[in-house]
Amino acid sequence: MIETLAKQKGDAEALVAAKSRDLSKAFSFLEIAEIYKAAGNDEAALEWAERGTRAFPVNTDGRLREFLIEEYYRRKRHSEAIAIAWTSFLERPGLDAYQGLYHSALRANHWSEWREKALTLLHEEIAAKKKQPSKSAWGPPLRADHSHLVEIYL
Repeated sequence: MIETLAKQKGDAEALVAAKSRDLSKAFSFLEIAEIYKAAGNDEAALEWAERGTRAFPVNTDGRLREFLIEEYYRRKRHSEAIAIAWTSFLERPGLDAYQGLYHSALRANHWSEWREKALTLLHEEIAAKKKQPSKSAWGPPLRADHSHLVEIYL
């Protein structure tokens, strides 16, 4: 009810006060950042987005990271934007994260070096898996999986 009243009045601070009662998920920080962004308070929006990634540094909400990347690019803080995209790729090295890294690094004209770094990481992971025992005690044999690399090359 408080949120509804704050929205109807257009009171960003009251809406933030209501939303900030529950900061148990990264998306809550994104909601607050978007409230401030819509109200024209870009500094508070950035601060809340950064707080969210500090509160949830691992496997955080991808939308929060995307918001932060956009804010960093808007402020010409390219290396910080790429670092966030790289973190996403390290956590889930697949096609989606690779494309996010691509878009982020391309904007800063650093794609070739980040492409090489990402592909090297995938090749190293495959090589490490090949060195592991090929039999799992709990299920089918383990094999080095090239699927992420194949998706990326396709």
